[in-house]
Amino acid sequence: MLKTHRASASSSRTARGLRAARSTSSIEPSEQLSTTPVRVVVALMHAPLCERVTACLGRNGVFAVVGSQADRAPAPDVVILDFMPGTGIPAIHGVSSARTIALSSAADDEAYLCALREGAWALLPSRPSPFEVTAVVRQVAAGECPILAQIARRPTLAATALGRLRAAAAHPNPLSAREAAILSQVAKGAKNGVIGAILGLREQTVKNYLSEILKKTGTGNRAEAAAMAVRHSWVEAD
Repeated sequence: MLKTHRASASSSRTARGLRAARSTSSIEPSEQLSTTPVRVVVALMHAPLCERVTACLGRNGVFAVVGSQADRAPAPDVVILDFMPGTGIPAIHGVSSARTIALSSAADDEAYLCALREGAWALLPSRPSPFEVTAVVRQVAAGECPILAQIARRPTLAATALGRLRAAAAHPNPLSAREAAILSQVAKGAKNGVIGAILGLREQTVKNYLSEILKKTGTGNRAEAAAMAVRHSWVEAD
């Protein structure tokens, strides 16, 4: 009789354990809260906004602001930075694992396409509220890509993006982000010295990049390279 009671109790405990296991396994990954804070770098040029965003994120235990420059931060998960279409996103070069939230005063279709091409996960206005930034950081940290939803809500923009994706598939872009930024300026008619001033490079460095671009594209001069890049939608010319 005692053995039967013990067996019954053991079976009951096993059943409860299986039910608990099934209950835990049914929870979606997004519903399981991680105990490790999301590491965020806030690299904004507007100091008051940078301070407000940092303070807002700091009040939430889910985030940990680990620096103000991506190249000095210990492997950030998310980087918030300023973005100017046509100049690339130099703040995250070398931090390929970081998800980027770009802030820009430009809000036209080209700004969204440029940001998407540069790898941004979201594009926000240049002066968003700290709470707006916090909400987007949550989305990006959870693996969502708000910029895709932003583009999808604009039918004309979505059609343009689809066309460029098809063109890119037919003619893969051989240019690095920096090379594309330089060639974009060439397509706009900028001289080497002006390009250097815009991108923060020495004129000789710009010339070195252009030499490499000519090799990659198989073209004879900067004008031919720029024309090819625009034709294949590797860069923007407006």
